[in-house]
Amino acid sequence: MRKYITSDLNITAHALKTSTGCSWGDAFNLSIVAGNVDINNFVSKPWSTENALALAGHFWGLQKGYDELGDKGRAIAMRKAAQAIYRLCSEQTSCSIRVLNQTGISRSILKESVDFYVCSSYVALTPRSRELIRNGAREYAHKVRIPFWSN
Repeated sequence: MRKYITSDLNITAHALKTSTGCSWGDAFNLSIVAGNVDINNFVSKPWSTENALALAGHFWGLQKGYDELGDKGRAIAMRKAAQAIYRLCSEQTSCSIRVLNQTGISRSILKESVDFYVCSSYVALTPRSRELIRNGAREYAHKVRIPFWSN
C-alpha cells in the first residue's frame, strides 16, 4: 500500500481539504478518484461561468435521471447541488468547489464533481451517468451530454 501513496496524491488531497473543508479521509479518497488527472486548477481556482454552468447542468440532468427512475432522494440531492451553482452564477458571484461543501449537499456530490472534471479529460460519461443509463433512464440517455471543462 505504501508504494501507491505518492507526493502528488498527498498534494492533491491537501488542496482538496483546504479548498472544501472536507475531512482528510474524504480529501484523500477524492484524490485517488482523480487518479493521474491534475485537478488542482479545478480545486483551487474559481471556475469560469461556462464551466460552472456545465457542472450545474450535469447535476440538473442527474436529477432528471433519478426522477425518471423514481429515486426521489438522490434527485433532491442533485437538484440542491445544481441550484447552489446556478444561484452563484445568476448573482455573478465567483464559483468554486467550496459551493459543494454546504449543509444539505452530501459528500457524494463532491465526488461526482471530481468525476465530472476527470471524465471531461477523458471525454467520457461519469460512472453515475453510466449507471443511470444502465438502470433504464431512457429519457436521460437521450439527453445526457459528455462532461466538458475548459482550462
